[in-house]
Amino acid sequence: MRQSRIVGSLLGVVMSAGAMLVQAQGPAKMTATIPFEFTAGDKEFRKGKCAFDMTMANKVSIKCSRASTLVQASSLPFLGSVFKDPPRHDMIFKRYGKEYFLSEVWIGHEGMELAKSKAERELESNGVAASSIKLKVKQ
Repeated sequence: MRQSRIVGSLLGVVMSAGAMLVQAQGPAKMTATIPFEFTAGDKEFRKGKCAFDMTMANKVSIKCSRASTLVQASSLPFLGSVFKDPPRHDMIFKRYGKEYFLSEVWIGHEGMELAKSKAERELESNGVAASSIKLKVKQ
C-alpha cells in the first residue's frame, strides 16, 4: 500500500515536470527586422521584416515581404538549462565581404543550423574569409 503511494507520487512529479517542459518550449516562431540583404538556402532576401518558423522537422520557413522559402536545417543542441537560462531569440549570419548568409536561427531554447547555399560553398572553396554576425531579436 505504502509502495503504491510512493510510485503514484513519483509519477505525479514526473508528469508535472513533463508538462512544464512542453509549456516552456512554446511555438518556434518569431519575427525580426533584418538590416541587410541576405541569402538563405538558394534564395536571396531584401532587408526588412521577416518571419521565421521552425515548427517543421529539419526545415526553417522564412518569409520576407514577397519572398519566401523552406531551407533544409539540422537541430543544434542547447548547451544550458531550460529552467535556468533565458530563451534565445537570435540569428547568426556568416559575412563574406558584403554578402550575408543566414547560418543559424534560435527561437527560445531551440536552434537550427541552415544548410549552406551553393554561393556560400563557392566562397568558402575560394578561400574567402568569413566573419559571424549575431543579430538579437527583442521579444
